[in-house]
Amino acid sequence: MTDHLLTVRIDGIPAPKGSKKHVPVSLEVWFLMPRPQKPRHDVWHVTTPDLDKLVRAIGDTLTGPVIYDDGQIVHTDSHKMYAPTPLDVGAVITLRHMKGQTL
Repeated sequence: MTDHLLTVRIDGIPAPKGSKKHVPVSLEVWFLMPRPQKPRHDVWHVTTPDLDKLVRAIGDTLTGPVIYDDGQIVHTDSHKMYAPTPLDVGAVITLRHMKGQTL
């Protein structure tokens, strides 16, 4: 038996890489961090790593396999909190097309 590391579901119709160019997207990320024995706050993770650096890493990771370039990300909504359980540690990532939409 292997440890489960990652499951990703990408909704939509698969398309070749060239079709991903220049489509504005919105990125929502919930970072679920490990809870220390004595957290400073009940819910929010207020220590390193910095939220902006985590978001930047997600943008870089999505570049290539999911989006053409992280410059397509025109809106972000990000949160960093303690995971409810050790099994929940990770990131929940939602990417939405913004073509023809306004915030």
